[in-house]
Amino acid sequence: MRNLERFSGNVISKSEMMMVNGGGTCKVQTVSGRAVGGYSRSEAETLAGQWGTHWCCDNCFSASWT
Repeated sequence: MRNLERFSGNVISKSEMMMVNGGGTCKVQTVSGRAVGGYSRSEAETLAGQWGTHWCCDNCFSASWT
């Protein structure tokens, strides 16, 4: 993975690299309706539960609210 991280600087963005490596890839819908990313799955589940909103990880690209 270290080699992939060094190589990725010229090929994919940091956020795309996070999706490859995992961690911080989930989004949460805020109470104002905005999608905010960079959360772990457990953080996203917790926040969405507290706020009564949506969360996503692997399927964020197809979520209607993002």
